[in-house]
Amino acid sequence: CIEVCEQLEGDLLESGASGRFPTRAGARETYLHAHCYAVEGLLALQQLGGDRYAPRLARCASWLASVQRDDGALPSWHDGERSWGEAHADVTAQAVRIWCRVNPVTFRPQIDRALRFLAALQAPCGGIRYAPASGDVNVWATIFAVQAADWATQCVDRQWTI
Repeated sequence: CIEVCEQLEGDLLESGASGRFPTRAGARETYLHAHCYAVEGLLALQQLGGDRYAPRLARCASWLASVQRDDGALPSWHDGERSWGEAHADVTAQAVRIWCRVNPVTFRPQIDRALRFLAALQAPCGGIRYAPASGDVNVWATIFAVQAADWATQCVDRQWTI
């Protein structure tokens, strides 16, 4: 198990050296939902292995902030130069959680914009729609959004990172 974790860590760190995780080796495009999962993996490694991941996490969080749309959402895709695709609640909430863990003071403007986007997706039943044009009140997106809102207003306990 330790060997597999060490190999995964090495692969992860190599592919995301710039602060952005491409979809696969040699690819230009990044699927932001997967990127956020990779960053959450680094957060878990940081929890286990100290602060050696802090500089990488800061680059990853800053890259997310740089691609955030004016409405607070995160795009589906980005190739390092441009973004495309529909905005989704899950990746936007993941970005909030990442910013809250990495540096909630520095990323407060991005957190607030993202929370406004998520609030606009709330359906009358209280759940969060997956996307602005979607009628799907998505359980996963709702859970992510509730946790993101909670983390944005309270101290983040590291045991609840993932």
